[in-house]
Amino acid sequence: RMRIDTSGNVKVNTGNLVIGTHGKGIDFSANTDDYGTPASGAEVLDDYEEGTFTPTSSISTSTANGTYTKIGRLVHVVINLVFDAGGSPTYGGLPFTSSSTAAMPGNILAYNIDWPAGTIDIAASVGADGTSYLIYCTIDDGAWTAAHTITSGDAFWIGVTYEAA
Repeated sequence: RMRIDTSGNVKVNTGNLVIGTHGKGIDFSANTDDYGTPASGAEVLDDYEEGTFTPTSSISTSTANGTYTKIGRLVHVVINLVFDAGGSPTYGGLPFTSSSTAAMPGNILAYNIDWPAGTIDIAASVGADGTSYLIYCTIDDGAWTAAHTITSGDAFWIGVTYEAA
């Protein structure tokens, strides 16, 4: 079921490679780079997880789905919300607490949402509590604003990446 070939590679023909001790993983420390010496254990891939979660909104939704992939501390989420009421929502329910409240790079596909006239860019940011998220837009390349109005039937998909605490 498992063999080490003549070049030293390990091949698992069936099943999974299971790391049986918490905090252990695939150690990449033999890979040298030009960025100095990493902290102890910083080059061990010791966590990978996929799953679903339920994003939240202060406005009623008919659809609230989320999926995530977590590799080490890096978390990528995809959120789909369809609103069945109107207003100016706040959002929450991220699957892992963020390490900071810095902007999250990502894409937002929104439709039927009443963004202010002249909106150029849309972005997401982690809220001050580390588990909520904010949707911002720029108007005519000006300051970022969280002002947008949701009406019944509005929907969006968000794909963002952040670092877990």
